[in-house]
Amino acid sequence: MLRVFRIEHNVARLRTSAARVSLPTFEPKEVKKLVFDLLSVEMLPAGSLENRLAVFFTFVPRSLVLRLSWEFKRQWKQCCSSFWPTCLASIYHRGVMRLYSSPKDAVRAWVGGFGYAKIGANYGPSVLVFQEASARGYHQVLWLYGEDGECTEAGRCNFFVVWVRKDGETELVIAPLDDKTILDGITRRSCLELARERLGEEIEVTERKFTVAEIMEAVAEDRLLESFAAGTAVSIPQLP
Repeated sequence: MLRVFRIEHNVARLRTSAARVSLPTFEPKEVKKLVFDLLSVEMLPAGSLENRLAVFFTFVPRSLVLRLSWEFKRQWKQCCSSFWPTCLASIYHRGVMRLYSSPKDAVRAWVGGFGYAKIGANYGPSVLVFQEASARGYHQVLWLYGEDGECTEAGRCNFFVVWVRKDGETELVIAPLDDKTILDGITRRSCLELARERLGEEIEVTERKFTVAEIMEAVAEDRLLESFAAGTAVSIPQLP
């Protein structure tokens, strides 16, 4: 059986992202129909990583009409055969992702920008710092923002920390969405909903700004329990 992961939320974010770069809007139900029509004729590739697929859309604006090009079908096939093994297997099969703190002169997103949108401009500028991190033996970049070093995202993933606060309470903390500097991740949403539903009596779930200095202090005081990232891969790599 083929299950589609939270397609309503993915389509809603696609629409928000399109609006951010002034592309015409579209009916979510029509995009959902395209996805299901495609999946009804395509098969899971043999030997794919845990039998998961990713479908990518290509926007081709023509005049005042938004067209979802069927070229994305070809890209989707390429994703099935090469995207998962080359980009994910080395990290997610080991289950641990090492992060490189972004340098002070590099910013992935900023208040008033487009960090919340799933668009190419949200990723392209980060490649140079990622290459530097990779050369130093890290898997991704922990993107910090502002003079205080606020933690925003881990590479292209939302970044979570679990620690014991100074008052003795256990807390799951993640950066908030209100200033639109981070992506409203679908897997992020799932993690928060599950934590509140199943762990509500054991842990406090908080969406607030926090800094890398707070993490370092928690490590020094042996209060850091774990950290992890969540993104489009629908995988939860642990951070050492």
